[in-house]
Amino acid sequence: MSTIVMSACWPLQTKTPAQKAVLVSLADNANDEGVCWPSVGKISERTCLSERAVQDAIKWLIKHCAVAASGRTGRSTVYTVTPARYAPPQDLHPRSKRTPAESAPPQQVHPTPAASALQPPQDLHPTPAASAPRTVKEPTDEPQGNRKAGAEAPPVPDPDRLTTEQAAKLTKDELWKAGKSLLNQLGQIPLEQCGAYVGKLVKDYGADTVMEAVRQAVVERPAEPRSYLMATCKSIRAGGARPAGGKNRQEHLEERNRQAALAAARGEGVPA
Repeated sequence: MSTIVMSACWPLQTKTPAQKAVLVSLADNANDEGVCWPSVGKISERTCLSERAVQDAIKWLIKHCAVAASGRTGRSTVYTVTPARYAPPQDLHPRSKRTPAESAPPQQVHPTPAASALQPPQDLHPTPAASAPRTVKEPTDEPQGNRKAGAEAPPVPDPDRLTTEQAAKLTKDELWKAGKSLLNQLGQIPLEQCGAYVGKLVKDYGADTVMEAVRQAVVERPAEPRSYLMATCKSIRAGGARPAGGKNRQEHLEERNRQAALAAARGEGVPA
């Protein structure tokens, strides 16, 4: 195989793929002078073409000077591949010269200013009323107060412990927030479950009973606030609200007053 002849044949454009395949097959067999003598059957085998198709392709290549052939009596034909002499037919490629009218660019490549004009600014953005966020209604199973969506549980007013007097002054909303914080911080209850738990207590025991239980819980700050709230609600329903200390609220206040009086008599400060 001659790489010189082969590389010269590759760029040539023939009319059919069969003609190009036969030309390349001949170049693959040729020496540096382009001479080869493969049989039609061998070319047919290499190109996967019928012998008739090979013969037609050779005739076309000879006609257009890409190949020259010379017969030998009793022997195969000698072919000479001549890519430099190749003269392709005139109808192989479209004419390269075009009249000014034919070569002119197509009209209306770009849309008219009216069609491509940008929308005026007032049409690019929705009006404030259209783009305003929708109002989301909060669940009704707990007081709304000043709660904000996505906010963490607000801490109790006193992070250490509220006194009974302080707890007694808490509003209903403040008690609700303090109870949620207590359940979340001490009871390790996920914030989203705190409201559901207290809501169930309200359903079972009533809002007033649950608020009183929460009021006592924020004073006592039990280690198990969920169990404490349940037990206190049951105790209040049974007739006496008793926190973990064993006394109801009135008894607790009276006991504290007695302790204050004794401390004053001894010249000590008032116990907390």
